[in-house]
Amino acid sequence: MSVVMNTKALTDLDKARMRALRNGIYHTMRRTFFERSERVLNFLVIMLGTATATEASQRFLANEAAFYLGALTALVGTLQLVWGPGMRARDHAVLQGQFFALVARAEARTPDADLLASDIEQEMAKLYANETTTMHAVNALAYNAAQNANGRETMLPVRWHERLLANIRAFSPDRFRPKSNA
Repeated sequence: MSVVMNTKALTDLDKARMRALRNGIYHTMRRTFFERSERVLNFLVIMLGTATATEASQRFLANEAAFYLGALTALVGTLQLVWGPGMRARDHAVLQGQFFALVARAEARTPDADLLASDIEQEMAKLYANETTTMHAVNALAYNAAQNANGRETMLPVRWHERLLANIRAFSPDRFRPKSNA
């Protein structure tokens, strides 16, 4: 199956739609990461707590293993409460919905596409105020997904280690620039 690439010039409305789509995808990726983190941490707290209780009851707290399992349980539980991946996932879910609503607005037929593009850009600027630190590798991956969804060829390079750490390390935005054909 061959992929047909879209090479036509983008209008202001097309650009606004692409930015809104990229941001929606970005927040989907971040929400998914935090939801998975929340599930893993919940699992670890339950399993470590169960292991600690089992060990303590079998050894009457006479064994060092019970102490270390208890300390690890406390550490993971503290990480979960302080970092709050569940709360972060909800924040990204809200932003995701707002950006995809803007994508839907961009799809509307209108006699004044320039005015609609301007309105969408204004709404996006308001949403940016509610965003946390941008994770630039995730942003580059979202950009590539939006480009791919619209049949565009320009992709941002993302190395394997940047993919691996995309949700953990912010990276420099200068690292993610389109490759020059020159």
